[in-house]
Amino acid sequence: MSRSLKRPLLTHIALLAFVLCLQPCRAATPTVLSDGQISLAADPTSGALLRIEGPAAITPLAPPDGMAESFRLVLALPGGTYATILGKDQQVTSSRTEGTTLTLSWTGPLRDTTGAAHDLGVQMHITAADGALTFTLHVDNRTQGKLQEAMYPFVGGLTKLAAKGSPGDGSLWVPTSTPTEKPLALPSGPAVRLGEAAFGYPGQMVMSFACVQSKSTGQSLYFGCHDPIARHKNFRFLEVAGAGGKDVFACIQHTPLTPPGGTFDGSPVVVRFVEGGWRAAGQVYREWFIKTFGLADPRRDWIRRQSFFLMTMFMLPEGTINYTFKDIPKWAKAAKEAGLGAVQISGWQMGGHDNGYPDYVPDPRLGTWQELADGLRFCHKLGLKVYFFANYQPIMLDSDWYKRELSKYREMNPDGSLTWNAGWGMGTLWARMGHPKLMTWADLGFPQFRKIIVDKFAKLAQIGADGVHIDKMFPSAIDYNPDIPLAPDTSTWEGAILLSQEIFRECRKYNPDWAMSFECNWDRMLQFGGATWWVGNQLITRQGLPRERRDAGDHPGLRLPGREQCCA
Repeated sequence: MSRSLKRPLLTHIALLAFVLCLQPCRAATPTVLSDGQISLAADPTSGALLRIEGPAAITPLAPPDGMAESFRLVLALPGGTYATILGKDQQVTSSRTEGTTLTLSWTGPLRDTTGAAHDLGVQMHITAADGALTFTLHVDNRTQGKLQEAMYPFVGGLTKLAAKGSPGDGSLWVPTSTPTEKPLALPSGPAVRLGEAAFGYPGQMVMSFACVQSKSTGQSLYFGCHDPIARHKNFRFLEVAGAGGKDVFACIQHTPLTPPGGTFDGSPVVVRFVEGGWRAAGQVYREWFIKTFGLADPRRDWIRRQSFFLMTMFMLPEGTINYTFKDIPKWAKAAKEAGLGAVQISGWQMGGHDNGYPDYVPDPRLGTWQELADGLRFCHKLGLKVYFFANYQPIMLDSDWYKRELSKYREMNPDGSLTWNAGWGMGTLWARMGHPKLMTWADLGFPQFRKIIVDKFAKLAQIGADGVHIDKMFPSAIDYNPDIPLAPDTSTWEGAILLSQEIFRECRKYNPDWAMSFECNWDRMLQFGGATWWVGNQLITRQGLPRERRDAGDHPGLRLPGREQCCA
């Protein structure tokens, strides 16, 4: 071919190459998911969440240019180092929409903030339905490290929540025992910062949702974690600064500690707009909660219907005896004459109150099983309900039983130490001088430990007990005991649910009216009993999870100080 004929061809090839190289530089068309009420726009290249749009009167939620994200992972590597993987820095492998569900896939390897590659695969599923977006995250850990943290979805633009044309006026509301409120309209100056806020559920939060309320719109953004599994997670709200300005993002942080070769499936995270403030947002949570778990029926919850009860420590932890089982008739008559309908026996088991746990059998200094059963029958003749003070988790450190067996079931910190080591010793001078009976927590995920508790409580039901009060129900967020049968962020919490189910199943074989109350601020326990006391309070839960009063026995207005009756 002559040189004159080659030039036009080369010119055309060069021009075509120039045009092709420009394509990645142009803004790609966002991937859009919508159900007609709420819509999401995602970056087709990285999967970053660019925009959430709801009612026409509300400013769409969109982080500044270049700041949108989707997920973050933290990998604990061999040798004690950590790698952070940002979803916005990864290339989407595939994006497909089926009906109203968008699936974004990153098959890996994924690169951390230093550029190192890690053999991780991620899938994010997003569904738009009934005016809500629901996000889930799946991770395949093919590395030699543990998946320490998984955070998603990064919902940004929260500082812009307002009526269209108005400045942002959103205020974060979180259902802690005393609700937390933080304005999200960031100041323009660098001196004042919102910073970062994290709220744990279960634990710090009494329900598993938060919301951002806007005065100018009269609406709120609902941000809920609809997890059917009882496991710990953090609601995180992060202020991020970039070239485009400042913004606040919301996400859920799981701490699964997924081992090499394992998989992680995160909880469903729901985002939607609701008319009204936090109470309206709470109704979204209530509908899901009742549909998923239910609430204890007050018609079968005699503890819930008691306005007052008499609690007496029969024996203190140092051995001081106030009453024996033979004294129950005299004690019960006094309670009846005072107009009470229920009594609670504390300090009845081996060692007395706050001692000997979990050896829930009658201390022989107080009497026998038969004498206790006789006392219960006398109470029932008077029309009194009788329940017992007990615990799920505390175990005595200085007992032979602990040294022989129970130590295997204890919670652990990362270094193998005790998660908790203290005691109470209520009513004794020696304990108040700093020498209580020392205890630690058991992890209820161990079925062997749950059987110990179930068998003891079933014996109480068999002799006529009407229920138990479970005190000090405070599982640790994460358990690092290497032998737990469930995930570290799940074992203590799901174990408590399993134990409660097993207790009701066994005890109601002997007493169909068996009931339980709890010392905790965890809404999940309301599926087993409608009465709680202390540990923060459940005042907010009452408003978020109201229960219609179904019979004349409910008296929500009458309660002892420090004792909160829920779901009125």
